[in-house]
Amino acid sequence: MDLILTKSKYRKFLIEFRQSDQDNADTNGETEVVFEDNKRYYFRAPNFCLVAYDIGGGRVDLTDYNHVTLSSSKGIEMLKVYLRHGGGTSTNMNQSLSTVVAATSEAARSKVVEAAFQRMIDGATINLHQYEIIFKAYNQPARFNGLLNNDGSYKPSWRALKKEDYLHFINSSEYNGDSTGMRKKITPL
Repeated sequence: MDLILTKSKYRKFLIEFRQSDQDNADTNGETEVVFEDNKRYYFRAPNFCLVAYDIGGGRVDLTDYNHVTLSSSKGIEMLKVYLRHGGGTSTNMNQSLSTVVAATSEAARSKVVEAAFQRMIDGATINLHQYEIIFKAYNQPARFNGLLNNDGSYKPSWRALKKEDYLHFINSSEYNGDSTGMRKKITPL
């Protein structure tokens, strides 16, 4: 599956990526994403888990998946640099791979993140650090809104989360954090 950074092709990529992850969920299969013919990223289903990459020197399997803190502002050219660089040769998540995950996995999980990357493709610079709250707040809002089962598997109704889904969860009695603070962080995104 090709990742092409034009507005219509990126949208098409995310539709196909979401479907592939759902199709592979029962078997924990992998989806291969290709950028510029020879940069390959491998995502295990369910939930778009980046497990390996190949930037031309052979497959490198990751030993961890946790995001690293993303630097603030990114534009389309920096995203392309990170997609070309992958993890270098590292088996650990780094700034470059976290940005790749944001543009692929996180955008597939969240319409809020997808919209941010669409703006980036249009030429805007986005502050990815602001979106980390969305990256970390996926499972609970998805379960609360009836999109994931308790074990993290997809329900038949699964779709990418919308801003309203996050706010619906935050405003519920099930959320036990600072709802006012979270609303202030999520509403402007």
